[in-house]
Amino acid sequence: MIYGAYGYTGRLVAALAAERGELPVIAGRDERRLRTLGERFELEHRTVDLSDPSELRGALKGIDVVAHCAGPFSSTSQPMVDACLATGTHYLDITGRSTCSKQSSPRRRARRAGVVLLPGAGSTSCLRTAWPRCWPGHCREQRVSSSRYALLAV
Repeated sequence: MIYGAYGYTGRLVAALAAERGELPVIAGRDERRLRTLGERFELEHRTVDLSDPSELRGALKGIDVVAHCAGPFSSTSQPMVDACLATGTHYLDITGRSTCSKQSSPRRRARRAGVVLLPGAGSTSCLRTAWPRCWPGHCREQRVSSSRYALLAV
């Protein structure tokens, strides 16, 4: 799922996924914008507001991973992380900063749930240090734009 798919980066991620023949579900709060984008790329869309935890958990049914592209992340990431942990859905966001990387509680909860949490996937430091360790041989270049690797990750 690409949440925030009609924002600038979300549209780039959706376009790249469609170009590669992937079929992600696109999601966000605005039904009209989602429908337009969904028709453009022939993608399923789900309208869901982050303020309703039950609705959000329901929208994640059948979803393996969320690429969270809706800011401001200081207020949007926590509801999505909580829903992902509750539903066993992997999570990454494209913010340039990791908002919960130093909090041990989400990491423990993620480990117990078998969920990967990758907040701050858009940060240069994350791209230069964490990703090459996870995928040696796939990340030979360490000095490239973070958006390039964020898009490749999805």
